[in-house]
Amino acid sequence: MIPLLQNRVYDTQREAVAAASGRLTLCTCTSCGFSYNGEFDDGLLVYDEHYNNDVPSRTFELYSEQIARLLIEKYDLTSGTVYDVGCGKGTFLRMLCRLAPEIKGIGIDPSCTPTVEDNFTLIQDVFRPGSFEADTKLVLLRHVLEHIANPVDFLRELGQAAPNIPIYVEVPEVEWIFENGAFWDFCYEHCNYFSSGSLRNALHLAGFTDIEQSPSFGGQYQWAIGRANSVAAPPVTGGPDAIALARSYASSESAVMENVRTIISGSESTVVWGMATKGVILSCLVEGITDGIDINVKKQEKFAPLSGVHVHGPGWLKTYPAKTILVLNGNYEAEIRQVLCELGVLSDVVVM
Repeated sequence: MIPLLQNRVYDTQREAVAAASGRLTLCTCTSCGFSYNGEFDDGLLVYDEHYNNDVPSRTFELYSEQIARLLIEKYDLTSGTVYDVGCGKGTFLRMLCRLAPEIKGIGIDPSCTPTVEDNFTLIQDVFRPGSFEADTKLVLLRHVLEHIANPVDFLRELGQAAPNIPIYVEVPEVEWIFENGAFWDFCYEHCNYFSSGSLRNALHLAGFTDIEQSPSFGGQYQWAIGRANSVAAPPVTGGPDAIALARSYASSESAVMENVRTIISGSESTVVWGMATKGVILSCLVEGITDGIDINVKKQEKFAPLSGVHVHGPGWLKTYPAKTILVLNGNYEAEIRQVLCELGVLSDVVVM
């Protein structure tokens, strides 16, 4: 069992251990290669003010800025409105509005705080048909589609609301997860797992054309941009290769988990750095982790769902130094080592 919401922390360990949980059975279509959780029930999930997936990292900020500048240049964002559907707390949209001050940015998310500041607005709601204004230049859908039970229907609805307007979609890349044995990247919130082929296929089926795609964030993510013209394309066959990759991953998953257990059992004390998806899921599936580190201050001195792992800020390591620090995302290794150096902490850093 894994938590329904991995980005929800709790004030007490008792509350955390009692957090709602669900099952994940990864299924892959033999025809198109699309992967999904066959036991997903979207009626169980409630995104509210307690949900927090902020990543206050300089590494992630630089990545986000790179994407923002790409979009500003590509679509000459010097006027009009940009919508960010499922914007979270609005961090990316706020950056875009700062870098392109002549646009109007509007974010829509049920977990955000309603905000109106200069050219930046957040609306606490879900996307509804008719949400977009006539001067819309671009629609963003970043790390949302993997949460949507019927992704093609949702994309089609977006396209109908913004015909011939570019829509930027960013999601995790499942082939990267498979190839790197990253079992900690499978979570209940993500009911969909897209390869580049299945993402393109979903966009085609929803009536999008002129699709551009690229891997990003070291291959862990991918993005696609398309325009809706209401002409659905036939599905693309990619099932056999996807099935082979999923089976290869499944055959090695237990060995990867056992390797993590060996690292933990061979150390006097082990903590996980990064208590978002990766750290939360690993702590639920592998025994022996009692403490985690996260730079998100809103998670510090709280408890992670289901495992009850106590989440601390990096400064905690000065008083309670861990022999081993597990890092589940190599993109952040340099930043983490710099923080440890500044703290004077000499723990062994193991990048998984």
